[in-house]
Amino acid sequence: MQKMKKRNLIFVALLSLVFVASFVSAESFGDFFKGWTDGAAEGIKFLLGNVDVNGADPGEVLFAKLLVFILLFALVKVAVDRVPMFQNQPNIGIIVSLVVSVLAVRFITTEQMINFIWLPYGVMGVLLSTLLPFVIVFYFLEGFDSSLIRKLGWVLYGAIFFGLGYMRWEDLETELELLPNLGLIYLFAGAVAFLIVFFDKQIRNAMFRSSINKIKDRSKRVQAAKLSAKID
Repeated sequence: MQKMKKRNLIFVALLSLVFVASFVSAESFGDFFKGWTDGAAEGIKFLLGNVDVNGADPGEVLFAKLLVFILLFALVKVAVDRVPMFQNQPNIGIIVSLVVSVLAVRFITTEQMINFIWLPYGVMGVLLSTLLPFVIVFYFLEGFDSSLIRKLGWVLYGAIFFGLGYMRWEDLETELELLPNLGLIYLFAGAVAFLIVFFDKQIRNAMFRSSINKIKDRSKRVQAAKLSAKID
């Protein structure tokens, strides 16, 4: 652990020296700071690829790519941690995750993808404003034992999203062939909410079965631990 910390400190120190050496000729702190930020921005651009997209500010495009990079890194890291050969080598797992994420952002985030993410009413924004409340409402409503309360809640939730889709329909028009209007996402969320009303019993039973299986797995682990203790 101490060796790893020393290596990290050495790496940070060398990186800092490179940046300082690049801007040592600056006449003031303001010039130095500006040069440092410009250099950092150029370094990020070099890693994440071209940010010149027609009709979009380069800073916004860079920010969008950075968000995609963070998201990809998190997803790849979770996947890599599940691979047995990387479980005992966390540093290699981080390196693999970084390389895959950088390559993906640099060569996959084309102009069309940036526009897809970064529209004034972007797909990502509409998806997040739909998905996150959906997850929260799902666990909130499914916590009630009364099926009437759950069904009324889902009907209200579906009506809200149908209303959002209707009221914002003209504002959410896009030039995307697969998704000509982002209001369809709201309508889809509303339709799913109404489907949950009809399948309330099946969903409830599935959740109960999942809870029972977790309890069984936990009891099996406890029994295995007790047997192991007896053997020892």
